[in-house]
Amino acid sequence: MNANQIDDNERTNATGLFNTARSYWRSAEHLNAARIKVTHPQAPVTFLFCHAIELYLKSYLRGTGADLAELKKLGHRVANLAKAAVASGLKLEPQQSEILSHVDDADVAIEARYIVTGFKSLPTNEALASAAEVLDQAVSAGLANLGVHVREEKFHRPDVQVEGELSDAATRVLVHLFTTHERQQREVGAMASKLALDRGVLEYHLDQLNEAKFAERAAINYRFGHVYWAITSEGRKYVVERKLNP
Repeated sequence: MNANQIDDNERTNATGLFNTARSYWRSAEHLNAARIKVTHPQAPVTFLFCHAIELYLKSYLRGTGADLAELKKLGHRVANLAKAAVASGLKLEPQQSEILSHVDDADVAIEARYIVTGFKSLPTNEALASAAEVLDQAVSAGLANLGVHVREEKFHRPDVQVEGELSDAATRVLVHLFTTHERQQREVGAMASKLALDRGVLEYHLDQLNEAKFAERAAINYRFGHVYWAITSEGRKYVVERKLNP
């Protein structure tokens, strides 16, 4: 059989989808750590994470015997793909299923490609990274049980290099994000009031923390101008290792 005789189902197999998913996931991790100085550094990272998640789920479904017509019917809706994968035997914790449902509900990948107005509560890139990491292991194990073998590998997130120490004000903002769990207290205006900082000064320090990969925007209400922030795993690591937490 020559290449022209190989149908699309044979070309798009579970192993190929899995390896492509892993490539998108690892690329997202390294791009996230690169601290590229552009106006929207998180958008392409979000898109890569979302596409990796979609491909992991399609890889598992392909391994169970679903053909391309069935996958096309499910489309790009991550929640639908996750439900189908779980129904077909993929083992996922409730927390990860919840994250995947929000990826779908919020159209996160579309948000990363286009400017969309209105209130949006989006999964952070840290949550998406965690979901992709869990799927890498869960789908790998699931495919092995189905007789489809992919390379088993363990990856570590690339370290983000910090250029010098944070200023005292930026450190105060970071510690506030570390200790505050209520979303309302992580809104820019609320933080400026709590920390007795001018809003513009606070936003400057938040941009610094974002550039260092210590904090990221978690939700935006475009109608009222509210922006909510969240600490990342690198930010928590910085606070704990330097014993900055109260």
